[in-house]
Amino acid sequence: MLIACHLVRERAAPDDRLARRTIRRELGKPRKWTRACPRNFEPWYLLAAAEAAGASGRGAEAVAGYAAAIAAAQASGVVRIEALAHDHWAAHARRGGDGAAAALHLREAIGAYERWGAHGKADQLRRSFGESSAAPSYD
Repeated sequence: MLIACHLVRERAAPDDRLARRTIRRELGKPRKWTRACPRNFEPWYLLAAAEAAGASGRGAEAVAGYAAAIAAAQASGVVRIEALAHDHWAAHARRGGDGAAAALHLREAIGAYERWGAHGKADQLRRSFGESSAAPSYD
């Protein structure tokens, strides 16, 4: 789902009918799984829905979705989704020209990747975006 949203964002206009239909269809699976087991799937679904909103040009809805995905991930203890949601929110903010939000969520993503044990990903983000994005280590 996240890959589909990325491809739509990179290759299609937000008003592309086929792209929107594809995203809607792909969101159906995690939506169904979320109804069956919210604790396990709600963070994934909310992140996918936020990405779908962003790919469709609905920025405010995307931001609300990232916040909801992070809250659900924290409530469920799913650090990997917390990390991904902050990472994607940072990218969304960068695309929209909001440097302050991008830096904040990049720092949060790095911290969450560290807590998850994805030290290589945290280091990659630090190298890619410079020392201003450094976050505390959670070793």
